[in-house]
Amino acid sequence: MNEEKNDDSIQELKEAYILKEHTQEIRTLLLEKDKLFSASFDYNLKKWDLQTQKCIWSQNCNSYLFSLARYKDMIFACGYQLYAFKEKDGELLIEDSEVYSSYFFKISLYKDLLFAGNQNGNIHIYEICLKDKKQFILKKKVNLEAEILGISFHNNLVYFGLSSGAIQERDPETLSLLRSFEKHKEDTWSIEFYKNYAITAAVDGLIKKFDLETGKLIENISLHSNPIISISRTQSKLFTSDENGNFTIYDLNNEKKIYGSTVEGAIWACVSNKNWLCLGTTHASQIHIFDVSSIFYSGLIEDLRILFERKEKCDLVLSCHGGNFELHSFFVTRILKKKPEELINFFKTQTLETCNIFFTWVYTGRTKNYEAVKTILDDLSIDLSPDNQVEKLKHFFIEIYEDDESKDFTIIVEKKGIKVHKFVLLMRSDLYRGMFLSVSDNSNCVNDYSGKSFNSVQTLVKFLYTNKLPKSLSQSIIDDLQDAVDYYQLNENSSLLRILKEYHN
Repeated sequence: MNEEKNDDSIQELKEAYILKEHTQEIRTLLLEKDKLFSASFDYNLKKWDLQTQKCIWSQNCNSYLFSLARYKDMIFACGYQLYAFKEKDGELLIEDSEVYSSYFFKISLYKDLLFAGNQNGNIHIYEICLKDKKQFILKKKVNLEAEILGISFHNNLVYFGLSSGAIQERDPETLSLLRSFEKHKEDTWSIEFYKNYAITAAVDGLIKKFDLETGKLIENISLHSNPIISISRTQSKLFTSDENGNFTIYDLNNEKKIYGSTVEGAIWACVSNKNWLCLGTTHASQIHIFDVSSIFYSGLIEDLRILFERKEKCDLVLSCHGGNFELHSFFVTRILKKKPEELINFFKTQTLETCNIFFTWVYTGRTKNYEAVKTILDDLSIDLSPDNQVEKLKHFFIEIYEDDESKDFTIIVEKKGIKVHKFVLLMRSDLYRGMFLSVSDNSNCVNDYSGKSFNSVQTLVKFLYTNKLPKSLSQSIIDDLQDAVDYYQLNENSSLLRILKEYHN
């Protein structure tokens, strides 16, 4: 794998492993949390557990497979026919009785309807019947005059990418054309959405960004010199891939490429979430699995992860099956809204592995075992969602920043005090971490000898909690904050210098 790095780029993208059980090229992937569904020209549809790297089930569809979609507890696949499988065990629920003369290239779900577009330009809309006779019931068919390669839904409208390069917005109920966007020169394969923008990718090697209110083209983004086959968006990060094995990560907020690399073979399938990037290729029928969690959990959350792994200054010990598990009482009890004795009593019946899975999620928001986390949350009657912990953590630090009563340490600057939590200083500053680890007394204040102004240190302290700075800063505070990164030995994951660079820009 060849990596390309820039000053503001991701320094490392870890390839976790490669899945190799398919025997022909991978044409489509579907990612649901830590479960991956793959379809190949070997006619097989497979479900994988990305945590264990094991294939859970496999079904032969007797057809090339081009697209996958999920609805409720079902997985849909298309080739010469349409199929519906039970997500859990792969049981075949529906196999379309009609074998078509042309492939379905793309399927997508809207409400209770299956939209299927084929190489003859026909868009078929089916009702999914699961009662007495399980079947797809054709409700409407319209010809769009070009192969249908992309189907996406946004704000109750349907968008089509066509082999003519056209991008069309239509009413999903009537399929009447509402408007067309500026065409690509060649096949439009993918359509994604971010904020009020539509983002399209095509064989002409361009990514186009459109304003959905006006329909006007905002910009052409050139990331590839080869045909782009697939794109996937997770939060503000756009993952793109092409037929020469190149893939990139583009930051939609900062409007810049932050990573580029290659694998062998054309990448026909590119899917992502906050933990995984999965690339399906033509080379040796491989699926490359990358751990992308560090991209989405940087700064404040990454510092929290490091503190969790170091196990320093822990004051809550859980006696589990297999040994003791150490935690930070202030943080854990407050975010879970549980007393120490409640956690001690519950986890004494759990294994060390279970504790590690759950508290890794508590500290970082990351998990590759959503079921285990949800089970513990339910058993403890904790009102948190496995999918939303990162936002909860950000809110937690804002909340405790505003809670002066719980702050247990004071930094004296220019004879004035700034209250702060030892827990936050331990987590974010190696200067204070070293002090807390080396000093055995319980001092609750310290004089600041950095030479920075009170306003500068106060601004820095707020940043340590929020990872944000005010919209406007004086030049003297900017200068102080730049020096503060080294003086306070802020962890490498701190985004302070990057944010200060934006002030200069």
